[in-house]
Amino acid sequence: MLALKFIESGSTRTISQWTNRLLFAVYLIIGGISSVSATPLDPFDGYNPDTGTTYFIPSPVVVGVELLDPFDPATTFGFYFKSDSSTLIPIFDGSDSGGEQKTIIDFVNGQILDYDLGLLEAVFTPSVGSIGLFLDVLGVTLFSDQFLNPNNTDLFSAFQNIDDPALWAVVFENINPDGSLTPINVTLVGNITAVPEPSVIALFLVALPVMLLALRRRKLAVLQV
Repeated sequence: MLALKFIESGSTRTISQWTNRLLFAVYLIIGGISSVSATPLDPFDGYNPDTGTTYFIPSPVVVGVELLDPFDPATTFGFYFKSDSSTLIPIFDGSDSGGEQKTIIDFVNGQILDYDLGLLEAVFTPSVGSIGLFLDVLGVTLFSDQFLNPNNTDLFSAFQNIDDPALWAVVFENINPDGSLTPINVTLVGNITAVPEPSVIALFLVALPVMLLALRRRKLAVLQV
């Protein structure tokens, strides 16, 4: 039986083992098991810990590289605009199966191109604003925004590259019975910027008056000297 090597732990799992784990994830989402507390994934080498980011601002041209997809060709990875989460735009699907897949997304002209061949693969209607990511596995769609998933289940991690802040390793994952997480898709996405989480914005707004007061006092001290 074909074996797959898990890139982070180095352990080997068969297709049937991966399928069993995926079925548990599907059951988790549909059945509503909320008692399992997941342990966050460790960051990959050269990447910061999971930032909790769920939406990104794309540059005019974005590059994607699919690194891990054990259920290929039964999966579709892509994006959606936050303003219209019902319109899912595929980047990698069953037609891209086999080997490491690379793509270029042109957000100005609404085109998705094969990175190596430069051939047009798909078109979409350009829009403005942030994008989220999705993964469809055997007909079950997972979103980077957990509040679009049934039961608000968080099955997404985003790791920012230490040397290149615009490069991200984005991961859709499965929650195991023991609370650990196993990646079911790993994709590198370049030329994107994280949208600050609401909690970060709220913290900044709370701290802003204190910062302004400190700045005002500093200016007054300078004037008095």
